Formats: sequence, structure tokens, C-alpha cells
Amino acid sequence: MSLKDNKFVWLNGNMVDWDKATVHCLSHTLHYASGAFEGIRLYKTRYRSAIFRLDEHITRLIFSLSAFHVESPWSNAEIKQAIIDTIKVNNLLEGYIRPIFFFGPETVQVDPRNCSLNLAIIPVSLDLVPHNNCLRLTVSSFKRISNKATFVDRKLTGNYINSVLAGQEAKLKGFDDALMLDENNNIAECPIANFFIVSQGILKTPKLGSIFGGITRDSIIELAKNLNIKVLEIDLTLSDLEVTTEAFVSGTAMGVTQVSQIDDHKFLSCNEASITNNIRDSFFNLIFDEQEKYKNWFTFLPS
Repeated sequence: MSLKDNKFVWLNGNMVDWDKATVHCLSHTLHYASGAFEGIRLYKTRYRSAIFRLDEHITRLIFSLSAFHVESPWSNAEIKQAIIDTIKVNNLLEGYIRPIFFFGPETVQVDPRNCSLNLAIIPVSLDLVPHNNCLRLTVSSFKRISNKATFVDRKLTGNYINSVLAGQEAKLKGFDDALMLDENNNIAECPIANFFIVSQGILKTPKLGSIFGGITRDSIIELAKNLNIKVLEIDLTLSDLEVTTEAFVSGTAMGVTQVSQIDDHKFLSCNEASITNNIRDSFFNLIFDEQEKYKNWFTFLPS
């Protein structure tokens, strides 16, 4: 990610200079991780720029905020327009958009409802992950945070300490990223991506419950079915990797990125993983070519 080309952040209805978009050091969200956020992709298609599944992201943002029993003073339509305005004022053609709700410094109590509620929309330049990029994962000693401890289906800032610790551990061991198990030792996901395997020609991914249901994950499942690839959302264990030929991850920032190895277990190479390549190429082709079948996934910006 690069921040060098960004000039403005949308903050509570105003465009603020990048260097002046700051928060108080007693912000409730800084101390208690009481934030709700989204990661949204802006893609450059063959003809123009397009925001991927913007309405779904905004709906989930509001849903995540409801965990704190407060309501957004901005409507979905107002947030949508603010995101579009932020992209335009920064002359961003492709990248990553981070809207985040955060609470102000009015109390040191854990309940944030008496704090001011703020919304920032932050643009980040972000290139596509190279098609030949392959990840080496390691099974993390940190379990995926339990749905008995928090709302795993909401994008809350506090949930991501789990991701930070698992990701750091993996990199310190010399791997690219981590694969986390849930409290029942089923495969869950990576720190910021959902996980898929291919076994006997069938695409399999952990079912909802202990994982974060990514919008890219949902898109991949629909796309795979349209490609006549059988998809199963099921419990997966590490023993399933023994009969796995391909693996990949999906996410807003990572797109579709192949996994070449998990600890000592290796999968097919980038060139040999035919189902992964088919899904990845089809995913980026539907974006680049603005395929009619998927046009409802995009909010197009004037060229």
C-alpha cells in the first residue's frame, strides 16, 4: 500500500488535508478498540474506474456499528456519496478505501455510547496482487477469535488484534502469512483473508460461524458456481490438507492469491493449479471487462 498520492481524507462531512486528519489521544476507539470499519476496492476496468460491491460494504459497515448500540447519523446513501467524493477529490483511479467509525474522547469508561461518533473515509493507493504471487503459510498458535467472545461476522477494530498477532508470528517464522484454526481445531481463515482448498476437483471453504464472511469470498463462491465448479462450505481440518491439491485465499486487498505451501505441505505450483487459475483469471476478467452478468457488483465512476 502507498499513501504518497493521497491529499484529502473525508472526516465528518468535510474534506481534510491528509496531514491534519488526526484524532485525540484519548479517543475511546484508540483505548478500547471500539471501531467499525470496511475495506473497499476501487478497480480500474478497461473503460473507467469502478468500486466493487460498494452497497454491500456500506450495509456491512452499518451492521458492524450496531454492535455498539448506536446509530449512524449518516445514511447509506450519504456514506456512498462521501466515498465517491473522496475518490474524486484525490484523483484516485484504483486503490483501497477505508471508511471507519470511531468514538471520541469524552469518557474513559468502556461503554462508548456517551462519546461523539466520527466517520472518516481514507483513500489508499493499492496495486493488484501479481498473478504469479504465491503465499507460504504456517498454522498459527493463535486460535481464530471465537464467536462466543465477540461478533466475528462484523468488521470491528478490536477483532483484529487476533490478526495482528497471528500475522506477526508467521512472519517471524519466515512465512508470508498465518492460517488460523478455530476453537474446535477446524480451519478458519488467514488474518485478513478467507481460505479455500481444491480437493478432488471440488472447491471447499470453511463454513460461516467462526469465520468472517468476506464479500470477496461471497463473490468467489458465486463465480465458481457459474463456472460449473462444485463448491462446499463445510468444516475443514488440517487432515483435509493431505488430499488437497490447490489452495488460495481471497480478500479485498489480496484479491485471489494462491497458496503454495502450508508449513511442510506443498501444493501444485502456480502454473499447475488449474482451478485456482481459472477462478482468479475469471474474477479479474469480470472486473476488467465489466461483464454484463456482474455489473450490479460495481459502482462506476465517470471516466
